[in-house]
Amino acid sequence: MIRWIFFDVGNVLFIDEPLVALNWTELYRALRDSGVTFEDLMARRERLVQEKQDSVPCRTMGLELLGEAGWARVNQGVRAKVQQDYFAYNFVLKGIEAVLERLFEKYDLAVAANQPKVSRQALETAGLLKYFKVVGISDERGLSKPSSAFFEALLHEAGCAPSEAVMVGDRIDNDIAPAKRLGMRTVWFDLGPDAQGYAPGGDLERLYVESLRRAPSRGTGYPGERIEPDVRVTAIDQLSEAVEKIAGRGV
Repeated sequence: MIRWIFFDVGNVLFIDEPLVALNWTELYRALRDSGVTFEDLMARRERLVQEKQDSVPCRTMGLELLGEAGWARVNQGVRAKVQQDYFAYNFVLKGIEAVLERLFEKYDLAVAANQPKVSRQALETAGLLKYFKVVGISDERGLSKPSSAFFEALLHEAGCAPSEAVMVGDRIDNDIAPAKRLGMRTVWFDLGPDAQGYAPGGDLERLYVESLRRAPSRGTGYPGERIEPDVRVTAIDQLSEAVEKIAGRGV
């Protein structure tokens, strides 16, 4: 019997593609004296996604092109901007509160997310925190996905067996794969930029969205290994039905 639904935050509750675009923009700025164009970065991004199933190509390229210290500086700058204004780089997915409200009537809900501490206040500000009985934020816990210890700690706090829980996430490598290995059921929330309602705010962001359409980067992250979710969802209005299907309470 399904009792708990666990939700990722990025690209599930909040759309964080503007944050990913910021990472690419800051990487480009760090490389501007090298002659690398943003179009070059996007072309390499697409190759990594398509050929290597790389779900974090910006990090891969940042480490390769800047080294650990240089990439760390980029990350620090990005984190400072997010800390200052979380909603400048993340926006609430339209329709998600109605989904939470519906599921809240039947299940206990939890957050299971790799997020900065400021995301808790963002959930509160957005009016979403009230739906969650357990809130697992990586920067608060000192654990992060895809570590099984992260999921196990949240399941323990919920008093929930893995077989009694569903994980809803946008990434196969961070969400679906580790949850399945523990025995949780899974919903892959695989929305493209149009279904997300993501409108780019500048030329570089527009180039990123065009690249994202050509090569979505939420693949497995495990070359040669095919990991299937229980259900794949491609629109917000499919999410409640998907959970009900898994729980055996609906279509």
